[in-house]
Amino acid sequence: MKHSHLKLLSMVALLIFIPRSTHGKKTTQKQQPVKVLIEEHDRTKNRRCSSWKLTSNTGFLIFNPTTKTSCKSSEKTSLTITHNQSRICVNGISYPGSELRIIPRDGYAGINGTQFHGSFSITQTNDHTYLINHVDLEEYVCSVLKTESWPGWPVEVNKAFAISSRSYVLAMIKQAQKSTLPYHVKNTNEHQTYKGMHTTSAIHTAVALTKGMVLTHNGQIALTMFDSCCGGVIPAHIEDFDFGKAPYLARTYACTHCSRCKIYAWQKEIHLADISKFIAQFIEYPGVVQQIKIAKKDKARLITQVHVKKGNKKHTLSGKQLYSALPEIKSFCYSIKRKKDTLVFNGKGYGHHIGMCQWGAREMVRDGWHYKRILDFYYPGTVIRKIS
Repeated sequence: MKHSHLKLLSMVALLIFIPRSTHGKKTTQKQQPVKVLIEEHDRTKNRRCSSWKLTSNTGFLIFNPTTKTSCKSSEKTSLTITHNQSRICVNGISYPGSELRIIPRDGYAGINGTQFHGSFSITQTNDHTYLINHVDLEEYVCSVLKTESWPGWPVEVNKAFAISSRSYVLAMIKQAQKSTLPYHVKNTNEHQTYKGMHTTSAIHTAVALTKGMVLTHNGQIALTMFDSCCGGVIPAHIEDFDFGKAPYLARTYACTHCSRCKIYAWQKEIHLADISKFIAQFIEYPGVVQQIKIAKKDKARLITQVHVKKGNKKHTLSGKQLYSALPEIKSFCYSIKRKKDTLVFNGKGYGHHIGMCQWGAREMVRDGWHYKRILDFYYPGTVIRKIS
């Protein structure tokens, strides 16, 4: 196990272009680990020295890419990583350079009580310090499904999720090659929620049964987005998304399967004083919000603009700004009604309405759908291929 993780130090960049001629065949390619951002410290917002604690029952290997010396062995089961603008320290020992690799001897380590497979790097660029987990692709997918799926869901639906999650992260790795950031994806729902190791057997089985399987379009890994519940919205009618780069996301027909689910429709009543506090990041004008009215919808009937009456002035926010400001809003498809000192939001769907509808996929499995048919429904024009 230790030797396999030492190899992480020298793996080359992932090539995820798959030629058309590989249809139906395995494609052999060198693959680097997925680089997942676990935590980030921004010194422009917090000048204080920050720290992270890593734990492992069998100790660590520490590698400094700057000096390119051999790995330093540490028998300690706990490492405290501190960092400021000029240095990275491990248990009080300073290391030169802007990057340090930490390799658990037994292949996994804990961070703040959560166990993660793989190795870790601490990287400094400009005013940022990043704690990054370098993890095997299949282990990453397995971890993602624990939080992106639901307990007790059958293997068949998790097989569809596994292929979608695997394809998404590989597409993100390709995009990251054009970026100066030292990671591929974040561990939040901005990309895919990732919370480390688990022992859920149905998920491990689904990932194993679909190992290396990805969705492609015109020979490229597809950026297979998904949300919890689409609310019956037709994605092709959404106006502020560039479907030219991902035509397989421009589904021209509605998903009706999720209409049977408990999260299909939602209602939230929010006090005007709370709304004022939440949207202060966008509107600093004094006073309490008196009303929010829908100003524009797109063809998919998603909210793209709202007018906010605050004090004696009217302000304009985009639908995305209001969605980000009010955590109670679950989608972009809703109505708004004033009720005394509150606003009542009635909506459909849970998420951004693009890609696979997870609750719809769950209902498809209830109706006897196979995972391949589910993927073909939500990502029309894609092809399943296998990488090794």
